[in-house]
Amino acid sequence: MKTDYSPTCFSRKGFTLVEVLVVMAIIAVLATMTVGGLGYYQRKAKESKTQVFVASVSRALDDYRSDEGSYPTDGADGSEASSAILYESLFGDADNDGTPDTDATIYLDMLNPSAKGPALNVKEDGGVYVLVDGFKNPLRYRAPGEQNPGADFDLWSAGPDGETSTSNSGDDTKDDIDNW
Repeated sequence: MKTDYSPTCFSRKGFTLVEVLVVMAIIAVLATMTVGGLGYYQRKAKESKTQVFVASVSRALDDYRSDEGSYPTDGADGSEASSAILYESLFGDADNDGTPDTDATIYLDMLNPSAKGPALNVKEDGGVYVLVDGFKNPLRYRAPGEQNPGADFDLWSAGPDGETSTSNSGDDTKDDIDNW
């Protein structure tokens, strides 16, 4: 008896190699698009967080001036160290032990270094606490201000690239987040 081995008599029980490779390529393209978009949205979230934080610190500085008669000026030169001045003045922790001094006024409670979580805006740097933006770079503060015509101080973040200039001009400042 003769057996017929024509293609119509075989039954398919799985996928061909070509089909599997096409599906894997489609999944790889979709994964690449998703991961690329995720990084963009994470950066935008950090920028938004920093904008809100700069606005909060600006309001707290206005409250400080209302109580004290002037903005904090000692060491407010726009350097990274100027961030420590903000912490000491707005959280009332002149001795940098992480707790407000006795009878100190707390102008911005979110500066508490004992708080936990991703919203923490303070870090210890060389034995002093500094205010940090969403990218974990120190905020910069200058009083009297040079850039901000509507206020007596300049407050800014170095932005995503972490580069800034105390003169606030040039390529280093193109992505800075500021109060002016």
